[in-house]
Amino acid sequence: MTKRQRQKELSQPDRFHLIIDRLHESLVQHRSEILFAFVALLVLIGLGVGVVAWMDSRERRALDMLEAIELDYNAYFEAGNDEEREVDVTHLITRLDELAQQRGSTKAGGLAFFYLGELYYQEERYEDAVAAYQGYLNKLPKKSPYRAWVLTNIGYSYEALSDFAAAAESFLAVAQMAGNPLQDDAYLNTARVLEKQNKVGEARQYYQRLIDEFPDSPQAPLARTKLALLASKEAAATP
Repeated sequence: MTKRQRQKELSQPDRFHLIIDRLHESLVQHRSEILFAFVALLVLIGLGVGVVAWMDSRERRALDMLEAIELDYNAYFEAGNDEEREVDVTHLITRLDELAQQRGSTKAGGLAFFYLGELYYQEERYEDAVAAYQGYLNKLPKKSPYRAWVLTNIGYSYEALSDFAAAAESFLAVAQMAGNPLQDDAYLNTARVLEKQNKVGEARQYYQRLIDEFPDSPQAPLARTKLALLASKEAAATP
């Protein structure tokens, strides 16, 4: 580089300083917009933190309410019979219903629906049991393993109401959930309520599926007995 070229380069503005100057000018020109955006960001962060704190507080309050109710709930089921029960079941149901309705969006509030279903079933209020179990089912994720338990209880409630078609639908839904621990029971339950509807052929299919798919199940011997009884009835009815 010649002396003249070096002098020319040195006489040119420094590019870095030019960038800094332009950035400064831009900040000055748009400082109100930048300040507004910064304040808005702080407000959004504050709202987010506030919502999380509110939801956490709501969950804690609901859980505290449920824990207080559980003392009486457990005492109710631990009692051997009605004479030994000192819990006012009507008051217990009212407290659970209030929790379910007021805090239903919380985990504890959702669980209150299940507890209501258990109490209603025990009190032989089967229609109320179905509604309560359904309320809990609606709050469970589609892949929750608890869905099988709730659907089974709904099936038992319908069966107690002699609504065997609805019971079969609930039990069959459990039977179709591959890998759930109640699947063998579901086959047996489905076959039983189908048999109550005189759908002997379909009932036989589910007894057989239980035997084929769960040969070591505790329910398998009963399924074999049921198949043998159906066969003997058919033989006796044949002229």
